[in-house]
Amino acid sequence: MKISIGMLAYNEAQRIDTTIRCVFAQTLLRELPAGDELELIIVPNGCKDDTAKIARESVCRELAALPTPVRVTARVEEVPVPGKSNAWNVYVHTHARQDADFVMLLDSDITFNHDRALRMVFDRLLATPAAHAAVGRPLKDVAFKQNKSLSERISLAVSRTNEEGPATIAGSLYVVRGDIIRQVWMPPGLLTEDGFMRAMLITDLFKSQDNTDRIVREPAASQIYEAVTSPAGVIKHTRRLLVGARINACLYDKLWALPKDKHPGEYIRESIERDPQWLRTVVKERIANKGWWVMQPGLLTKRLRNLRYKSWPKRLLHLPIALLLFPFDAAVLISANNAVRRGEFRW
Repeated sequence: MKISIGMLAYNEAQRIDTTIRCVFAQTLLRELPAGDELELIIVPNGCKDDTAKIARESVCRELAALPTPVRVTARVEEVPVPGKSNAWNVYVHTHARQDADFVMLLDSDITFNHDRALRMVFDRLLATPAAHAAVGRPLKDVAFKQNKSLSERISLAVSRTNEEGPATIAGSLYVVRGDIIRQVWMPPGLLTEDGFMRAMLITDLFKSQDNTDRIVREPAASQIYEAVTSPAGVIKHTRRLLVGARINACLYDKLWALPKDKHPGEYIRESIERDPQWLRTVVKERIANKGWWVMQPGLLTKRLRNLRYKSWPKRLLHLPIALLLFPFDAAVLISANNAVRRGEFRW
């Protein structure tokens, strides 16, 4: 079995060494079954700091410390142009081995709750033949603080309202079957690459209606990431997600309208080769006749609708949070609507 792990990085000189240490401490690398092969490729993209240099030093040190015999390789492949979508394409279609049975994507600023976290996510996919991908459970770092501030408590409460229901893709950790992921291309300019990846997977590359069972979750495995808790940071992050969701919705409409004999992945690849700004053109076309309100319907009530996936006791517990955040959601949604109308697709 062949496994490729890609770690995409942008200006993470302060944290990437810790993440690489954590990855090499995982049993997936240290206890690789006989006959299996694994590669780890770190992809710094457009970095303005020492991310690539530190990553190379870390890889050399950790490779030397692996138990022998070693069937793990690791290297750093720099991409001069910044942007996660472009780095994703370069990793998946150029640097990753093209015969990999499974491809795993990681962010470069995470740690794990267990030394078997990656193995557990991988095993979940192996145990579910009908699934295309498996994910862990994203966990905010403030969850481990004993004395949490009010903003940190609110941040955790909001996360808990979104944990139940169908599995989603968090870009910080997911694994996909190799023959599936190599059919995907990401248009540069996406703000929520994980949402686009989820849509490609649950629709079987826009060939069928949504089937959320194509993504499975391993709740015992968590990637731990730094939470955004400041009011300004939360507003910026939320608006980015909303603008990203609208961009994705425009793209989905375009892909659903393709002729049945047109492969979505190849269509995206051909389109961005002809015009690197193709996604921006798609969005402008889709919202041209929408008037002032260009966001997709249902976003304002999404938090309330998500309560249906919870038991009645949890619904009653989280309903006040959803109602409390309603004015905040409305204000940020209006701001995101104006950003889309102005074509502000970069952060």
